[in-house]
Parts: sequence; structure tokens; C-alpha cells
Amino acid sequence: MSVYCYDLVRTKSVFWTKARDDFLREHYNAKIKVEPAMLAMSLGLAEVRVINRLAELGLRNRRADRNAQIRRIA
Repeated sequence: MSVYCYDLVRTKSVFWTKARDDFLREHYNAKIKVEPAMLAMSLGLAEVRVINRLAELGLRNRRADRNAQIRRIA
């Protein structure tokens, strides 16, 4: 059985469309940070997959603590 190098190349995901990326950007930005678990439920995905996509888009750090709220002292 022959294996060619183009068989090993990862193909681009067809799941993450511009509309889904815009949905993530709309609900997870500097002003609003919806919990990734809630975003995952609305998209019907695992939370880890949403967290990874947020990191790929540059919206969230993969190592960020879950359920961590930004607290500001007035």
C-alpha cells in the first residue's frame, strides 16, 4: 500500500465557517465574554473544541482558567 504525502496533509475544516466565527466574535470579545460552555451548547459542540477555536481566532488563551471572571475593584 502506497502512502502519498498529500494523503497526510490535513484538510481545511468545513465546520468553521465565517458565520460561526462571527458568532464567536460577537459573543466573546473585549466587552462581552460569554462562557465557552454556553457557546458550545448553542453550537452543539464540545467545550474544548470551542476553546481551541477561540484561541485560533486570538480571542482567548488556551491556558486561561475556566469560569474565571475579570474582577475590577472600583
